[in-house]
Amino acid sequence: MSTSISNKGDASKNDIDNVAADQIEQAEMISNPEESLDDKNDCVAPYVIKQQRVQLSLHEKRNLGMKACEGKSSPSSDTATLSGIQDEKQTHKESFGNSLQEHKVQPEPLSSVELSVNSRAECLRSSSYRTYTNTSNGRSWNTRWQKLKPSDQRERRGNPKHSLGDIQTEHDLPHFSNKDTILRTAVSDIETVRVRNSSNSSEVQSETIRQLPKMKTKTNFGIPQEKELKMKRVARSKLSKPLTFQMFTDKDSKSVLNDLTKSEIALKEFIEKTKENNHFLEQFLDILENAFTCDTSPHAMILLFETLKENKFFDTLALFLFDMQDDIQDKENAVKHEKVLKAVLQIIVSQMSRNPSSVTVFSRVYKVIGQIINCLKDVDEYVLHEDIDKKFAFITERKKEVEQSLKSSLTTVKFQPPENFREIQITPGSNEIKGCVKPFLRANKKEGKYDDLDHYLDVQFRLLREDFVGPLREGISDYLKTKVTNKDTTRPRDQKTGGDLKIYNASVHSPVVTEHGFCIKMKLKMTKGLRKINWSVSKRLIYGSLVCLTDDDFETFSLASVVGRDESDINQGLFTIHLESSMKNMDMLHKVFKIAETPAYFESYKHVLNGLQKIRAGDIPFEKYIVHCESIVDKPAYLTTESTYDLRPLMEQGIKIVAERRLPDIDVTRKMPQDYEEIYDMPVPSPVFSTSSNNAKCVNIFDNDSWPDKEALHFDESQYEAVKNALTKEFSLIQGPPGTGKTYIGLQITRALLHNRSQWQISELPDGQENISPMLIVCYTNHALDQFLEGVHSFFKGDILRVGGRSKSNVLHRYNLRNFRHCFSHSSTPLGQIKSERLQTKSNLDELSKDVSRSSKSLELYQYEIIHEHFLFRVMAKRFYHSLTFDQYSRKVYGQTTSRIVEWLRITSLEVDVRRKLQNNRRSWRSEQVFVSVDDELSERRQCGRMESLYEGMGFVREVRDLSIAYFVQDTINPNMMDSKADRRRLAAENDFKILLKSTLHEFITSTDIMSYDESNRISSIWRLSQNDRWRLYRMWLSDICRDIYNNIERKRLLYESVSEQYRECLQKEDMEIMRNATVIGMTTSGAAKYQSVLREIGPKIIIVEEAAEVLEAHIITTLSKSCQHLILIGDHKQLRPNPTVHRLAVQYNLNISLFERMIANEIKFNSLTLQHRMRPEIAGIMRHIYPELVDNDNVKDYPNVKGVSSNLFLIHHDHLEDSNNEMKSYSNLHEALFVVGLCRYLLLQEYRKEQITVLTTYTGQLMCIRNVMPFEEFVGVRVTVVDNYQGEENDIVILSLVRSNQENRIGFLKTNNRICVALSRAKIGMYLIGNFIQFSANSSLWKTIIDDMKVQKKFGDSLKLYCQNHPTGDAIVAREGKDFQKAPNGGCSKRCDARLQCGHVCQQFCHVSDTHHVLYRCRKPCQRVICDIHKCPDECFKECRPCQVLVAKIIPACGHEQKVKCYLNPKEFVCQMPCTVTLPCGHQCKAVCGAPHTSTCLESIQRELLCGHTVSIKCFQKTLEIECPTSCQALLKCEHLCGGTCGQCLRGRVHPACKNKCKQILVCGHECSAFCNNCPPCKEKCENRCVHSLCQSSCGELCVQCKEPCEWNCKHFQCSKLCCEPCDRPRCNEPCDKLLLCKHPCMGLCGEPCAEYFCRECKFEDVTDIFFGDEDDPDARFVYLEDCGHNIESKAMDTYMDMKEETEAVQIKGCPRCKTPIRNCLRYGAVIKENLRQIERVKQVVKDKSNIDSLEASLCKMLKSDQVYVAIEHSKSIFESTKSYMKWQCIKTILSRIEQYKRTICTENQTVTLQNQHVFFEAFIDVVWKMKYRLMKTEGTLQGNDIWSFFSKLPEHVLKERDILSEQEIDDYKNELRRGNDYVRLLTIKDAIKVVGKSEDASEQISRIEKILKEPKRYEDENACQVKQELDNLKDFTEFAISEEERLEIVRAMGLSKGHWFKCQNNHIYAIGECGGAMEQGKCPECNANIGGERHRLTEGNKLAPEMDGASFAAYSEEANNMANFDMHDLQ
Repeated sequence: MSTSISNKGDASKNDIDNVAADQIEQAEMISNPEESLDDKNDCVAPYVIKQQRVQLSLHEKRNLGMKACEGKSSPSSDTATLSGIQDEKQTHKESFGNSLQEHKVQPEPLSSVELSVNSRAECLRSSSYRTYTNTSNGRSWNTRWQKLKPSDQRERRGNPKHSLGDIQTEHDLPHFSNKDTILRTAVSDIETVRVRNSSNSSEVQSETIRQLPKMKTKTNFGIPQEKELKMKRVARSKLSKPLTFQMFTDKDSKSVLNDLTKSEIALKEFIEKTKENNHFLEQFLDILENAFTCDTSPHAMILLFETLKENKFFDTLALFLFDMQDDIQDKENAVKHEKVLKAVLQIIVSQMSRNPSSVTVFSRVYKVIGQIINCLKDVDEYVLHEDIDKKFAFITERKKEVEQSLKSSLTTVKFQPPENFREIQITPGSNEIKGCVKPFLRANKKEGKYDDLDHYLDVQFRLLREDFVGPLREGISDYLKTKVTNKDTTRPRDQKTGGDLKIYNASVHSPVVTEHGFCIKMKLKMTKGLRKINWSVSKRLIYGSLVCLTDDDFETFSLASVVGRDESDINQGLFTIHLESSMKNMDMLHKVFKIAETPAYFESYKHVLNGLQKIRAGDIPFEKYIVHCESIVDKPAYLTTESTYDLRPLMEQGIKIVAERRLPDIDVTRKMPQDYEEIYDMPVPSPVFSTSSNNAKCVNIFDNDSWPDKEALHFDESQYEAVKNALTKEFSLIQGPPGTGKTYIGLQITRALLHNRSQWQISELPDGQENISPMLIVCYTNHALDQFLEGVHSFFKGDILRVGGRSKSNVLHRYNLRNFRHCFSHSSTPLGQIKSERLQTKSNLDELSKDVSRSSKSLELYQYEIIHEHFLFRVMAKRFYHSLTFDQYSRKVYGQTTSRIVEWLRITSLEVDVRRKLQNNRRSWRSEQVFVSVDDELSERRQCGRMESLYEGMGFVREVRDLSIAYFVQDTINPNMMDSKADRRRLAAENDFKILLKSTLHEFITSTDIMSYDESNRISSIWRLSQNDRWRLYRMWLSDICRDIYNNIERKRLLYESVSEQYRECLQKEDMEIMRNATVIGMTTSGAAKYQSVLREIGPKIIIVEEAAEVLEAHIITTLSKSCQHLILIGDHKQLRPNPTVHRLAVQYNLNISLFERMIANEIKFNSLTLQHRMRPEIAGIMRHIYPELVDNDNVKDYPNVKGVSSNLFLIHHDHLEDSNNEMKSYSNLHEALFVVGLCRYLLLQEYRKEQITVLTTYTGQLMCIRNVMPFEEFVGVRVTVVDNYQGEENDIVILSLVRSNQENRIGFLKTNNRICVALSRAKIGMYLIGNFIQFSANSSLWKTIIDDMKVQKKFGDSLKLYCQNHPTGDAIVAREGKDFQKAPNGGCSKRCDARLQCGHVCQQFCHVSDTHHVLYRCRKPCQRVICDIHKCPDECFKECRPCQVLVAKIIPACGHEQKVKCYLNPKEFVCQMPCTVTLPCGHQCKAVCGAPHTSTCLESIQRELLCGHTVSIKCFQKTLEIECPTSCQALLKCEHLCGGTCGQCLRGRVHPACKNKCKQILVCGHECSAFCNNCPPCKEKCENRCVHSLCQSSCGELCVQCKEPCEWNCKHFQCSKLCCEPCDRPRCNEPCDKLLLCKHPCMGLCGEPCAEYFCRECKFEDVTDIFFGDEDDPDARFVYLEDCGHNIESKAMDTYMDMKEETEAVQIKGCPRCKTPIRNCLRYGAVIKENLRQIERVKQVVKDKSNIDSLEASLCKMLKSDQVYVAIEHSKSIFESTKSYMKWQCIKTILSRIEQYKRTICTENQTVTLQNQHVFFEAFIDVVWKMKYRLMKTEGTLQGNDIWSFFSKLPEHVLKERDILSEQEIDDYKNELRRGNDYVRLLTIKDAIKVVGKSEDASEQISRIEKILKEPKRYEDENACQVKQELDNLKDFTEFAISEEERLEIVRAMGLSKGHWFKCQNNHIYAIGECGGAMEQGKCPECNANIGGERHRLTEGNKLAPEMDGASFAAYSEEANNMANFDMHDLQ
């Protein structure tokens, strides 16, 4: 139909373009059979800018043009003229051309709406939104269609606003039948536009467009147009005669047609009635069927059709058919509606016969009819009428012809993408995010080929990109629109805003370095809604989720992905993100961001989209199949028609395939890296096959006759054909229905290919080198990949590489890529060189990471902890710092150890408030119940989020706290670690307090209310601020500190990212080299996307994709490289499909169609496996509704029946309503959860293992519901998961909860056949389903078929019957609810067991299935056995009888006492319990009982005098020597302090420990020494040296870093040009200060000096004139303000004081004359202060002189290591531990160890000297002890009881105790004890000599006197030593050895003889024998002339050895002397 206008003129170019564009757009809709015909928005305009112009249909534009011309032409021109209509029909012309009067023009919708027929109908009946844009004012509004009941259909149909016309616009399309018609219509439309534009009609048209939305356009007569139209209709209705059904009775078609078209008004009213009454519509259809058969009145027919179309009759008809479809339930209804269907089809066929292009008008009706016909075909016992089928086929054929004709005619104006997809940025831009542009999308072509590669890639790229951009764009657009209308825009949003988008408020917590690089830890503002979320199962903020950050409502934004979300952190609102775009840390500081989150897994999208953009022509293999859909598949390029395979491994599957190893073996390289290359050079052994498989040795795989039989290869027929096809076709598809062995076939194909790898693995490169290509295995899930690679590992011993860190397989752990990175690689190999480069880069990266992590940890702690004022010094004003560090009342300066900022912030008060708050809301502690673990499809991503930042640990925390923290809350402790319940409760309460206090502190610290600098400058006293202002000021300081840290991090970040990029490049190179050397590589689709660039480089020739039907097509495409020559896809498109994030893209754009499914749809040959090995026949029967050709293997027919249940398969129906979970966007059903758990528990009682049962559900909400009723201990081991996460897995028994049950009769995705297939195919032996099956059958034909089948098999009901295995004939237990399973508490029934036990009792349990023989049962009845003559066993029956325990009176034979003895016990064996009357040898009464042995250790307390002379109370059995005297020593030490130790600690007053009194001396730095007396180490206080620029950060004992800033001592009179650390080169300025104080009075200071703000002569006269030096009351006096203490000192006196030299030469800082506070920071006296500091630094330098200490340490080490004893033992290690030499060696080892320890810390010279002294004293004491031991053993024969020996044997150990210094007191005491020991040894020597001469009795008195002195319990003073020496000299008279000790030593030393050469004659005169010491000649004694010497080594009679001379035990020549065991090594020296 065309229109004509009387006025003609030239058309503007814009209007022509507009009409042509619309013409092309609408034609394109029809031309594309993949797009919906009824929705012109299916091909969305290329990024059409919204609010640009009103989009009108062609039909509307025509009418609009006519109306626009009204103002310039006659009023009659508002009607349209139909070409070809006769003049007599002119009266009806108005109603056919002009739709403007009644049709409201609507702007174009923002987004396309394309729904299936059912979903469209549901949309119309339910609540949905339609959004439009008003171009005249730029505003948006929503038109909401309310949910209508069926009774309201009349109103809906009658109201044009709610009609289908708002959605469909195909009736606006021109009716093109051929190319000529198209061109004529287009020319006619262009001419129409020219007419519209004549006489300036464009302005009129524009004005009309602006006024259209208002609908208040006036006519030329001033009457509103709406009212005028209404008046016209009323007038016409009065002249028209209404139509009635009786008018058409028994009339022919022509008459009926004429009657219908006589009156336009009557016909319209008749049509309106059809919208109100369904019965009326049915009758009208009968009339129309008759009228449309008329062939004689074509003009009347056109008039009728146009009227029907204009009044939207076909929209009404579509809705009527929708309703009718719902009524088709059985045969009766089908027959009833058959008549209507025939009438409708006849009308369409008649009209299409006349005008084929009119098919567009019937598009919706056509689709509904198609659905109705499908429903009719599913009705039982109903046969569709043949005529209906034929007519529908005719319509379908003509429809295709029209579409094809239009498509071919518009090829020159084909709809092209607006830009090259390769130039599109992966991440969306601002306009796109805010919804200002619409994406250009085309559907994935399920059937048919693509134009070319770019067309294909463009479609895949845009759809995949829209899948992650769409939710973000739609959600943010919705948020922005809602924000405009929502007044409360400040309220935090944590709920869903649009689609799956969620909005949060969050701030930056701290930067953090992770394995992902430089990341940001964010902190959510935890609203009530967020606190209620169960984060352990929530889908929010999981690993990989895409988030969008903005602080200006998305005017600008940054995209990021979530990389860390630990459960403990996210509960506090903490999660970690990685920014996809660069943003400076400073830009994020102190900002609250809005974060928009979508569930899109961005990590995968990013890599795949990048990969698609990089693909160029020729890069994709198999393009002819994938793009052009060619169905004839070639052989693999690496094969020829003569290629042969060795298929013997398929026949003998036990044979292992061994390959040459190219990758290092982990075990070998870790143990012996130098030898692994030799190991790999060993020849690879060939597998040994039996002769029976020789027929498979050389098989021409292209010759079917050459193949062995399928039985020989262990295949069924379908498997046999699948393997053939896979090995011989380069592009192979294998469909595997559930249980048919997809993985098995995949492994067999892999086995054959790996054994014949010589055919494909090696190829020659252009340069002549060999290229070794790996095989790539790709799976959708980690579980499937692990399963497949484990299968490969079972038969292949070669290089397998598992890529990805989420493997749970222990078998594959050693084959993981990460492990190969750590293997040894020789530096000469390429891999070794790359590894070396990576490790060097990693080292650099680690250093940067540590620095950044340290700063990050500081930022993190500062948000929860209070910073010390000394650390804030650099950012706070001096006066504030002074106020915090100096108490003006006590004149006290606070040091580093104390902090007043905690007091200033009133933290103590805060703690009290928190405790009070907790008391008002006390929680009772209880142990948290643990439930069974469950997993859903997102479990892996949640686990990935559990990450830690690199180098984060308590080391950094301690470091930061020690440096800068004044207050922090201690960490919580797990209460379960405590033993008692009270302790757990107390600890839990304390934890609550800590958590709340930490949270409260965090809120105070991180508040955004920060004081400004201007406000802080106006503060007079920080102590007078309110609590709120104090925190605001603190936050200002904190902000400055954090800003400095952020700047530091930002500087390092750029370098870090650079090095990090280098590291990633090195890592990728290393991974590439490892992969290049592998034979089999396995990775998931996500991993393949990540490593796509590596895969392109290594070019695997063979790629096997498992689960191919679940993988998005783009993922597989990016995995392929041009080197790939063989692709094998294994999957099942009837199970789970790919799951896009945006459901609309799946429904409307086929994004959920996998490459696997698309290839099958395009008739690429595929093999379907048919023999299933999993399900028992009953369960497999369900699958045959989906797979009709499925066959059962024999093994499934022998499965046992499920025990305890009446049926192996059962559907339990219920109508309990579901619950919805808005947070999880999921559903749950408690009734089903309880039933499922009850059934699971019942099956476990049937003796099934927990691993045999799986609980499945279809919704995550139900998964959590089930989890919460399954205690861990009871159900651990039972697998609980969602259906989507269980594809490819199986179990013996499956219990399935279907969840959905609602009043809206919706079942969601459960109507999807794919999910039904997966859910019902997991069980092997038994399967039980619970759900609302009536609702399912009403929504799904497949469910209906299955349920009907189950009803026939009696496997359907509202309850499950349980039978007792023990009482199978008894009544069954009927289980309708979960509690019904309690009727069989033990798995049997409710009867008692009543079995007779071995003991004779009856079993008291309810009927039980397990332990039927009562082996484990414990009878609790009383035991009836008699265990003695008169007594029965008192225990329970199950316990073993004990001997009779009854007490009876018996006489004990041993003592005669009568005792109560246990009946079974013999009196002789009984221990009499009467008290013992025996007296012990010590005189005390025995405390034991009569029958027990007497007391051996008497515990009576007695008073005993110790060796020290003190009397103490001890136990009788204790020995005196073992008691350490506890009496206080109180001896006066050398330091003149009283000893603080006890007598025992001071070793009886002989050796006093170092004095423990505090030193309290003032050190050079001005601090008081806090160490012990006379032990002043370097000061460890915080250094207080500071200048105006900075504060020293070192400890006081360390050298200060000199400030290099310019000196600040400047005034208008003098300037200092030196550095701050250098002496100033200017004089002191004595001019008065010209500044005013805060009180507005003049300052009393000096020029250039700081002013004392509150020291005013006018305001505080008394304080100023307080006399100290004498001149303070002088009116002209000037004062110097000391910043260190706050005092003001008269300047002249202060100058004199500072210039005075100290009387002592001590180096010390001068202090304030008033308070003695060291003056460190006063510029006026900078020269004096700097000189003092310089001298102090010199002292520190001397103390800390490392070179001197190193020299001491080196010399000490050298001396110790050169010791002969040390050298000897180090080499031999054979000296006994008891020897003196070994003890000396131990001493040296200990001292050397301490030296090494000191090298790692700060070591002083005193410590080194102490070690040297310890060695000297130890050696001396050891010598004394050993001599003492030798003399005691010789003289007395024992060491026992010798007090002096006991004392000295402990001294070496005492000397060697670890300490920093040996005090002077200890050194003196050790020297004295050495004298005591040596004197005692001399005494023993003399005693031995006296004993030899036989004068012991004569000398006993003197000896006793000496021993008494030596044993005295006090220090061995000089007078004691002199007295002992005198007594010893007197003893010599008894020895006849009239020489002194000194003389003896000089004689022995002078002779130079070794031991054993000294002898004496018979009269005891001494002589010596030289040489060997043996007598060889005789002589005479010069004293008495007796014979001396001897012959032949024999002494003359009467001569003997003289040991008193040299201590020898044997003569030097004797055999004993040569026995090393008899001598001490030291003695031999």
